[in-house]
Amino acid sequence: MYKKFVIPTAVILVVLVAAGIMVLRPRHTSFEYSLQPVVILAGGNVRPHNFIAPLYYMDGITAELVEPRTFASGRHEVALQLNNGDRNQRATGVLYVLTPVDYIELEFAGPPRNFAPLDFIDNAELVQGIDVELQFLQEPPSALPIGQTDVHIMLNGTTVHSAINVVDTTPPTADIVNRQIPKGDPLLASDFLTNVYDASPITLMDFVSPPGYLSVGTHVLPVMVKDYFGNYSIFEPTVTILGNDIPPTIVGAYNIESMRGNAIMFRQGVSAYDAFGRELRFNVDSATVNTNENGLYSATYWVEDAWGLRAEVEIYVRIIGVDPEVVRTRADNILAGILREDMTQVQEARAIFNWITANVGFLSAIGYESVYEGAFQGLQHRRGNCFVFYALSEVMLTQAGIPNMRIERIPGQPDNHRWNLINPDGLGWHHFDSTPSRVPMDRFMFTSTQAEIFTERVRSEVGTRNYYTYDPTLYPEIVR
Repeated sequence: MYKKFVIPTAVILVVLVAAGIMVLRPRHTSFEYSLQPVVILAGGNVRPHNFIAPLYYMDGITAELVEPRTFASGRHEVALQLNNGDRNQRATGVLYVLTPVDYIELEFAGPPRNFAPLDFIDNAELVQGIDVELQFLQEPPSALPIGQTDVHIMLNGTTVHSAINVVDTTPPTADIVNRQIPKGDPLLASDFLTNVYDASPITLMDFVSPPGYLSVGTHVLPVMVKDYFGNYSIFEPTVTILGNDIPPTIVGAYNIESMRGNAIMFRQGVSAYDAFGRELRFNVDSATVNTNENGLYSATYWVEDAWGLRAEVEIYVRIIGVDPEVVRTRADNILAGILREDMTQVQEARAIFNWITANVGFLSAIGYESVYEGAFQGLQHRRGNCFVFYALSEVMLTQAGIPNMRIERIPGQPDNHRWNLINPDGLGWHHFDSTPSRVPMDRFMFTSTQAEIFTERVRSEVGTRNYYTYDPTLYPEIVR
């Protein structure tokens, strides 16, 4: 943008003097020139020659400020004196003083932005359409971390400072997860939200108010999520506390045999669960058990769930004079000699049956009621009644890992009788009776039909009634 001015080319002064006429030769003070606007940064120096268009500056025209001073930010008309040799004249130039902004504020994780130097000038609109040689000392990156990044802008050797201030004012986002849970389940705020996102680190995710103990029904649980810069959102998921009328269960509570003087680990192997499968802490009432005196005692396991429903299991504790661990160790030593790793459970059960029938003889009137005492009798003295054979079979089958359980003749029948049920290799429950009999028959893994046939044979051949008469409702289904 140039201004062009032309001054009149001659001034003639005629002086009339008496006796003649005197004429002064004309002095030419005008000359052609063209000005251009000057742009500086605040604090920069105003160089008068910069107002002269390059073509005329090359012709030797110079300039100086009529009134040298400091110029504030904005547009100024500047009085100049132009010089061309011994000629000079006045002119008016236009000066733009640009001031940087303190900073540009950006939202973190917003779209990338490519900056231009004029982006950092507070009054950049003044120089629209003017070619300004403004430049960065170092180009700012398009993606910046949270915080302040300094920016340095230079024009004609003058440098000013600005900044890019990246902030996070956007609250976190998340999707709500409404839940249904049993009473007593722990309540965690994080369980009610998913896809939680924020550009900054999350510093808080918690209930607005502690939910406390909630009754059965649906409740709103406001959850606050806050980021590092204090931006927060509140979400309102719901929780439905489920009702329940099914009492808890106690698993693994069985009758115990323990050697006199030994401590009993009542809780070992025992668990309790509510109707939703959550493990509960149970109680054991064993106050009547005297571990220092042989005898039969009772103990009670009991538990109560979050709905106030209660369950109890009573067990019997027999204090004996035999150490169960000693009995198990002796059984293991025998098993190590008769079992092989390649055997099926059926083959292992057969090996146990064969060893007992070959190594233990029958002796009536031995009044043991303890499994380990009965098994010890069979191992130590190699003789015993049906209880001894049952007990030794149970210990050896259990040590071999073969599923087994006790079965006995219906009480009230002539002479009591006890034997075993086994379920090797998952083939179904079968009878297993290692007690010798006067009626020859292989009683390893026989069916309920075979038990009926054998009972009839014993009755007809030796006169003993109801040999394998039992209550089928007390036992799992036996292979027919």
